[in-house]
Amino acid sequence: MKPLFQGQVVLITGSSQGIGKSLAVHLGERGASIGLNGRDQEKLRKTHDELNSMGIDNLMLPGDVTDYQTCEKIIAGIIDKYGKLNAVVANGSMMVESSIEAIKPEVFSLAIDSQILGAVYPVKAALPELIKSKGYILLVSSLASFYGLPRFSAYSMGKAAHTRFAQSLRFEMSGSGIDIGVAYVCFTKNEPHKQMMLPDGSLSYLPKRPSRMQYPREKVASCMASMLMKRKKKKIISFYGKAYETASRLFPVILRTFVKRSLPI
Repeated sequence: MKPLFQGQVVLITGSSQGIGKSLAVHLGERGASIGLNGRDQEKLRKTHDELNSMGIDNLMLPGDVTDYQTCEKIIAGIIDKYGKLNAVVANGSMMVESSIEAIKPEVFSLAIDSQILGAVYPVKAALPELIKSKGYILLVSSLASFYGLPRFSAYSMGKAAHTRFAQSLRFEMSGSGIDIGVAYVCFTKNEPHKQMMLPDGSLSYLPKRPSRMQYPREKVASCMASMLMKRKKKKIISFYGKAYETASRLFPVILRTFVKRSLPI
């Protein structure tokens, strides 16, 4: 494989599994050094060992990115080892499935913090180093940001916030050399053991999604890697994703019917 990211240091939050892990492998196979982050140290250690076995340079950086001091320690760890940081991929988040009526307020707060602070805090902590490197920020959003999903209001709200955060940050970083992108990810094929929160805060495995709605993690990672390489501002991933976004703007009634049938209330 061509070393397209040779010499680049990339922090990927939420990279012990899922899209984050697939992106870590994709970039690492092409020469990047990866800052691996996740809350579950056992999963993170397993991913760290897998990447080591593949010859991918990586650094374990465990911690909850909704805590700002933890984010500062993560950035300090990267600089201590590599001396620089070229990109941050804000991917870490927790999904919760519940109606507003049923969810406990503290669980809703955790979900919102995960989606919003989990993106803002690592980016804020990394800004001084990204300014030095004229780096790139990639926020991982979702189709849910275009049209809110039933029982996933916190997730939909949080992902919609990424767009506004990127817009504000572009104004503030104008002239700094930093570029900011947002990847709108479609329904992605998850690992069988991936979990989400329920209304009371307990954990459950994600429900199986219809096969027609699933997009391979490796293809999502490839699209996101292209965004990093080209420093793109926006990408809606997959034909299905583009159709969904178009329908949200032009055919909302049709999209509402589709969502209602696919994700019944």
